[in-house]
Amino acid sequence: MDSARVGALFFHAVEDLVKANDIVLTLQLREAMDAEALAQAFGRQVRSRPTLASTLQLEPVAAGHGWERLDEKRLDSLLEQQLLAMVSGAAESPEVFFPTNSVLPYRVRLTDPRRLELRISHLLTNGQGALFWANDLLSMMHGEWVELPQPAGPGSRWRRCVTVLRETFWSLAWTASFLAAAGWRASSNTVDLSHGGEPLPMGGGFFRARRVLSAEQSRALVGQAREQGRRVSSVLLSALSAELLAARPEQDQVCIVMPDDLLAARPDVARSDPGNHTGALLARLRRGLGLRESQPGAADLRGLASQADTAMQWSRRGVAAGTTRLADLTLRDERQLRQQLRAAAAKPLSARGPFESASCVLSNLGARREFGRLSDACEWISVTSFGQPPILSALDISGRVAFELSASNDLFDGAEMQRLLDGFVARLLTPGQP
Repeated sequence: MDSARVGALFFHAVEDLVKANDIVLTLQLREAMDAEALAQAFGRQVRSRPTLASTLQLEPVAAGHGWERLDEKRLDSLLEQQLLAMVSGAAESPEVFFPTNSVLPYRVRLTDPRRLELRISHLLTNGQGALFWANDLLSMMHGEWVELPQPAGPGSRWRRCVTVLRETFWSLAWTASFLAAAGWRASSNTVDLSHGGEPLPMGGGFFRARRVLSAEQSRALVGQAREQGRRVSSVLLSALSAELLAARPEQDQVCIVMPDDLLAARPDVARSDPGNHTGALLARLRRGLGLRESQPGAADLRGLASQADTAMQWSRRGVAAGTTRLADLTLRDERQLRQQLRAAAAKPLSARGPFESASCVLSNLGARREFGRLSDACEWISVTSFGQPPILSALDISGRVAFELSASNDLFDGAEMQRLLDGFVARLLTPGQP
C-alpha cells in the first residue's frame, strides 16, 4: 500500500460519517471574473486533464483502489450537471455533501464576481495539488496550454535505499520520543475542545472562520520568525498550542496533527497524478515549567517555542514520509484499514490512543510563489478541509497570509472556535509571543 492509497482511504472510509470529503480553496480576485469565460475554461480543463475527469474504483478491495478516466457518456452528464450548478444560485456550503463518484471530483464556481471557490476531492489530491489545478485553470482562461509535469523518476536504487533507511531510523526514534512525551494518561491530559462529545452521527455541518493578514502583518510575521531563528511553521505551532492550553487550564498537553506533502519523497509521482500523497507529523507540546501561581492556566511560551522547534526538526528528518512508509508495510488490506478508520471515528476524541487524540490539525502550506497565475490574479487565497478535530490552515499567496479554521458543529462550539482563531492571530501579531 502506498501513501496515496493510505491518504485517500482515510477520507473515503469516513466520508459518510463526517459528511465531507473536499478541499476548498477560496480565491479573492483582484478583478471581476467573467462567469461565461470561467465555464468555458473549466469545461476545457476537465476534458483535457484526465485526472480531473476521473472516477474512483474500489473493487476488488484487497487488491487496492485506483482512479480511472470516466467514460464519455458519464463525463458529459457530470460535466453538464456542474456547468448548470455554476450559474444556478448560491455557492455550495460545506453542509452540502456529495459522496465520491456522485459528482465530478473537481468543481468551481463564482460566489461573487471577485471571489472564486474551487472544490476538489481530498481523495484525488492534497492542498498543494488543489493550488496546482487552480493555477492551471487560470492559465486556461488566458488561453495558455501548459504541459503537465512529468515525474522525475525513482532515482538510483542506492539512493532510495539510503533514504528509506534514514527515514525509517528517524521514524522509530520519533515514535519513542512521542510516546515518552505523551505519558500513560495521554488522552485524559490532552486538550479536547469537544468536551468529550460523541463524534457520531455528524450532520450539523461545519463552522468556518477566516482571518487574512495585511501585507505588512504578513511580512512582520515572517520577519519575527527569522529574527528568532525559527521557521514560520514552528511559530504557528507554538502559538496554536499556547492558545489551546489557555482554553483548558486543567489539561497539560496538546496533540497537533501537521499534514506534510510527500511528493518530494515520491520522485516517481507527478503533481498532476491522482492520489493524496500526504503524511503527517504529530506534535505533542506540554505546558511549561516556571509558572507563577497567579497564572495557573498560563503556558511557558518559551518552553512551547522550544518544543515546537524540536517538532520541526523531526519534520525535516523525514518522519512523515517514514511513518507513512511503515504504515504502508503493515496495512496491506484496504478492507481492514477502512474498518479500523471507521472504528476510530466512532470514539470521542478524548478516548482515543496517544496517536489519535488530536486537539487540532495545523496545515501550513507556506508561501507558494511557484503558482504565477494565482499570484497575479489573487489578493489572497485561503484553504480548508473538514474533519472531526478542528482544522486550522495557513496559506500565503501574493504576500498575504490567510488563516481558515473549520470545525464540526456537532462537536464544537462556534463561539469558542472563533475565540481560538482570534487569540491565535493576536499571539502572532504581538511581539514576544511564540
